[in-house]
Amino acid sequence: MLDEAMWPDAWPATTNIPFRGSPAAAWGNGALGIRLPQSKAVDGLTDLEVSTSLGAVRDFLIAANLSSQTVYGSKPVGALNFLAPSDPARRELDAAFTDPSTGRGSLQFLTRFDRDEVQVLASEGMAKTDGTMTYEVTPAGELLVQADYTFVYALVKTSGAKQINPNGFEVARVVVHRQLDILVRDGKLHLQTHATAIANDDCTAPADGFIHPLFYDDLKKTKKWASVDPYAEKHADASAPGACVRPTRT
Repeated sequence: MLDEAMWPDAWPATTNIPFRGSPAAAWGNGALGIRLPQSKAVDGLTDLEVSTSLGAVRDFLIAANLSSQTVYGSKPVGALNFLAPSDPARRELDAAFTDPSTGRGSLQFLTRFDRDEVQVLASEGMAKTDGTMTYEVTPAGELLVQADYTFVYALVKTSGAKQINPNGFEVARVVVHRQLDILVRDGKLHLQTHATAIANDDCTAPADGFIHPLFYDDLKKTKKWASVDPYAEKHADASAPGACVRPTRT
């Protein structure tokens, strides 16, 4: 049998080598991939103030995309606590968990899967992660942080997973790209702008606030969907939550 590491990229990945053929294979595991820029005193803010603010943004990204509580659908208390009570994103998320009929709205800010449908392979810290963070001081003397990160999840079906070889079950990968401009004020985060792109999410599934990965046998339903490279820089509009797109790779 051909060694699994040498399989063509078109063949399904398995639990043995879940990121085989993926650009994300070389990325950091989970929070290790969210690297912070060097902090320094700037325009009236001390080094400690800048460092603390950058750390808060990093912790928010972790709580929103890598925490098992959030990823498996519980109310993301940790992520919400970083946001200012008056922030529209916090109010929107509170509403989403009060009224599930709000559909995919929470996916603009959170990565969530239905535990009854899929399990995230957590050996990689929940996801492979890469991106950048920059910052500047506003005319009002507040820190504005620009975060641009991609999270790649490897998932296996909770039940009925297809066994590809004697030791491995089929894996589907989902790519979540988030771009956020966040103002830090009095230790709380205020989201100024945000854009999210999700690749390999079944747009025909119920709008229940979860990402529904497509596995190999599901790809036939995507033949007429627009093809998108989730690792390209400009794709956010094409693959926003709920969009019908077929990723060229994951």
